Amino acid sequence: MTLFDENKRFLRGINAKDADAWEELYRRFYAPLCNYVWSLLGTIDEAKDIVQESFISVWHAEAVFNEVEQLAAFLYRTVYRNMLKYLRDKDVYQYHLQSWYDKKIEEVKEEHLYRLAEEELVGKVRMALGQLSPRQREIMELSIEGMTVEAIAQQLGISINTVKTLKKRAYQVLKNYYQKGS
Repeated sequence: MTLFDENKRFLRGINAKDADAWEELYRRFYAPLCNYVWSLLGTIDEAKDIVQESFISVWHAEAVFNEVEQLAAFLYRTVYRNMLKYLRDKDVYQYHLQSWYDKKIEEVKEEHLYRLAEEELVGKVRMALGQLSPRQREIMELSIEGMTVEAIAQQLGISINTVKTLKKRAYQVLKNYYQKGS
């Protein structure tokens, strides 16, 4: 059988989606196409993926080939387009990844600033509470926790009026403390 006849049989098989012809196509073109993409991208694993995706694209294509050169040109064009698509998608992915990363960094910075402010405020409140008598401090801490005057009085075993008086005096001490700028 001549090379011409062999190529005609090969092309008929390719056009008919014959598995044996496609195995031959793979044997003939896989390595050269991988080398081509690798020379452009510089990474062999990505090159292999792109070539495999290109074979799938060619399989699904409705193209009919009359010459091996026409088939080869179609393969190389398909591989080239898939490589450009891969690079575009990779850039889009990298852009979104970088945007996400930048957003997370800003969120962490904000959270850190909020924590610092909160810690500073809590520290100032603790310092101010240190100016109170032990009973006033206890009442204010329970109040900060959300307890009502009635609940504080019941828990401490004192009258509601005593809680109100000690709380009023504590507010005055705290007001004076903060007005001094301490």
